[in-house]
Amino acid sequence: MNYFDVNMALLRKKEPRLAKRLETVSPAKDVDFASLSLSNIIDTNIKLNHINTLAVLGFGVGTHVRELAERIPPKTFLLVIDPDIATFKALLPRIDLIPILKSFNVKLAIGEDASSAVRYQIDDYYKVNTIPDIVVAEHKPSLEKNPEYYKKIKELLEESSIIARQNLATLMSNA
Repeated sequence: MNYFDVNMALLRKKEPRLAKRLETVSPAKDVDFASLSLSNIIDTNIKLNHINTLAVLGFGVGTHVRELAERIPPKTFLLVIDPDIATFKALLPRIDLIPILKSFNVKLAIGEDASSAVRYQIDDYYKVNTIPDIVVAEHKPSLEKNPEYYKKIKELLEESSIIARQNLATLMSNA
C-alpha cells in the first residue's frame, strides 16, 4: 500500500511547516529500512507515564516513534527531532504514520535547524515552558550520521530545561 497521500494530508493539518518543506525536497535514494526495537532506544525501566517531555533524537524508519506514540499517556509531550528530511520523505509512501500524526501530543521537528527543532517546537507546544525535566531517547544510527547536529540539540534541550526552571521560579514568585 502507498501511504504517501494519507501521510501528506495528515501532515498538512498537523505539521504544515513540515509539509511545506517536504514539497521542495527529493526523497533520499539510499534508505536503510532496518528498524530498532524500542528497548534499543529508551531504557525499558523508565516508566513512560512518569515522563512529561520525551525528546526522541532520530526518526529512523519511525518504528520506535510509532510505538512510543501508542504507549505514552496524553500528558506526555513527544518531540521527535531529525535533520534528514530527504530520508523522511522517502519513508512517506512506505510507512503508515497515522498513529503518529493523529497523536495531539507528538510533534515532528524534521529537517529543521537545531534551534527551531528545540525552541520553536517546545514553545509552540507549551506556550510557556515550565517543564524542566526532558527525557532523551537516542536512535543511535541517526546520531552517528549527524553527531554535530545532535550535540547542538542536546545543548539546546539542556538550555530549555534551564529556561523552564526560570519560568517556573518567576511564576511562583509572582503568585
